Amino acid sequence: MRERWSRWSTRVRSCAPSFPALDARRAMLALASLFVIGAGVAGVYRYAHVVAEVFHHPYFAVVHIDVRGAGNLVSEEELRRWAGVREGDSLWAASSEVLVDRLESHPMVKSASVRRVFPNRVEIRVRERRPAAIAVLEELYYVDRNGERFGPLQPVHDRDYPVFTGLTEESDGRRRWALRRALHLLRRAEAQRIGLDISEIHLDPVEGLILYPASPRVPLFLGWRGWERRLQSARRALSSWDGVADRLARMDMRYRDQVVIELREPGPVQIGGERAGKVST
Repeated sequence: MRERWSRWSTRVRSCAPSFPALDARRAMLALASLFVIGAGVAGVYRYAHVVAEVFHHPYFAVVHIDVRGAGNLVSEEELRRWAGVREGDSLWAASSEVLVDRLESHPMVKSASVRRVFPNRVEIRVRERRPAAIAVLEELYYVDRNGERFGPLQPVHDRDYPVFTGLTEESDGRRRWALRRALHLLRRAEAQRIGLDISEIHLDPVEGLILYPASPRVPLFLGWRGWERRLQSARRALSSWDGVADRLARMDMRYRDQVVIELREPGPVQIGGERAGKVST
């Protein structure tokens, strides 16, 4: 009987599952890891909650939007609207990079900078573009000294600039070249002090540049180059017609050593002892 009981106990022990000594240690490590993860999740949640509270706290609400550099082309109020920042917005949301990109996308702004001054101030600085003339296309545009057009003009914008006409919707490269030639002519006229108040420059693909003084309103055909001599010839020719310049229909300076003048009225006139319908001087 005792021998049978011994064999049965041995069989039971052989069928029982085995638990290595390390399993308990692994279980403890797993429980510890779960605890750390849970604590981390709770910490992240609490951190996000704190950040949200700070982000929307009234202490960081924008109170002052200081704008400098606005002049004749764009107003301070328009710059505030264009930047998209308003009083009461969170200063944390007013990203300097984003605001600069918005401001520099304005057609009248050359460059911009933005600084956040905590807790509640935004400082905006802009440089307006500098017009040199007005280009007449489907709308009116300013032209800067590099021949780049920008705009279009609004009713509040100053129009006291020389006007470039004759422009077409051709390629930007060709149009920019023509605009630069017209601007170069303006600078030459200013440098030579020819005494003409230039009102308009017409860009003609065949005739070249045609200059219209404000007074007398006589088209001066100058071509595309050689302007220094031609401008001086135009000044002398207009001086000789002082007082009767309204008789002039056009003056062509593109001929060497002479100015060809066409009169408005048909029939000969007495100029320097010579009767002519067209006069060369």
